[in-house]
Amino acid sequence: MQAIEYSNNPNAKVDYQLEQDFSFTADIHVNAPDNNSNPALKINRRGQLTIQKGYGFNNTRATFGAKSTVRASLIYNALCELMAQSVIPKDQKDKINEILVRIAMEDGLLPLMSIPVFWAQQLLGRNDGQS
Repeated sequence: MQAIEYSNNPNAKVDYQLEQDFSFTADIHVNAPDNNSNPALKINRRGQLTIQKGYGFNNTRATFGAKSTVRASLIYNALCELMAQSVIPKDQKDKINEILVRIAMEDGLLPLMSIPVFWAQQLLGRNDGQS
């Protein structure tokens, strides 16, 4: 597990700002890595995601602001942004939601909370690639 360094962001549009580059490999299908328009995000066809220092992100609403979900929210926000750009196909939305829950549980989210987090994300979240 790679730790992340982040800070609270005074910019009202995002909760946090990444303080160092971060990498993660997601087991998802990637359509067109060259379609990405955000220079802070890079993903290859094998699912190797790199998020550059300075990327702003929000703690996912479905996790109710739990600190144990910050890393999961970082990955989730990046994958949803790439899905919105059609870099990742929309049929991968359930996998992205599962990644959110799995990473949050690795970082301390109680197992009983995983069910409401997953279903809240299905209802409230950016599961269609839209904010």
